[in-house]
Amino acid sequence: HTYKLRSLLSVVPALKLATGLRLEWHQDGLLLLQLLIKPQLQTRLFLHFYLFATVTQSEN
Repeated sequence: HTYKLRSLLSVVPALKLATGLRLEWHQDGLLLLQLLIKPQLQTRLFLHFYLFATVTQSEN
């Protein structure tokens, strides 16, 4: 799961530029991270990061 951690770390610098942040958790085990970034040109860019949960439920 190292690549997933690296992808999370790469999002961190983008968080500093973001004017809005929304997290949504779906029943499919899908984590939706929506960043609202407002650049100098006052254009709003929506970036969607779809991250799969690494948590697994062990069933015996």
